[in-house]
Amino acid sequence: MSNSTGERSNDVRKLPIVTSLLAVVMTGVFLAGCSTSNSAVAGLTPQQTHAVAISEERRLTLPVGDSWPTIVFQKGVVYQSGDGQNRVDQIWFCDWSESLLSDSPSSSSFVVALSRVEDIRQTYMYRFDMGNDTRSSINGAVESARLGDTGPLASNVQLNCQ
Repeated sequence: MSNSTGERSNDVRKLPIVTSLLAVVMTGVFLAGCSTSNSAVAGLTPQQTHAVAISEERRLTLPVGDSWPTIVFQKGVVYQSGDGQNRVDQIWFCDWSESLLSDSPSSSSFVVALSRVEDIRQTYMYRFDMGNDTRSSINGAVESARLGDTGPLASNVQLNCQ
């Protein structure tokens, strides 16, 4: 990069340093959410996270005939607040989405499944864990299903539930 006098700017030489620092910061942010030590990181033990997950399971219902899988939280890992709810909410949303996709749009079970899928907006995962783009994508898929086009919801299931 040249300035108005034709000399190379120092900004070009600083770019690799800035990029490297950004990579270090992002790595630190990622690792802070997945700590394996009980140091100064505030978080939940596997037992606490499991208790929160069980509480969320009791709050939500699955389609008739489905049951909650056993969720394992690894010993020695410090979990973030919300990890238990997120795992349960994901299972719940996938189960109801799969139920909706397997039903005929004119059936009463489709209507029930659609109602549950629309309830995603009440979950911890939707309210606190999803970014705006993900929420927008989920909203679009649910709205499309409500209007009779289950394609976007089926794509979400294929990407996130298998």
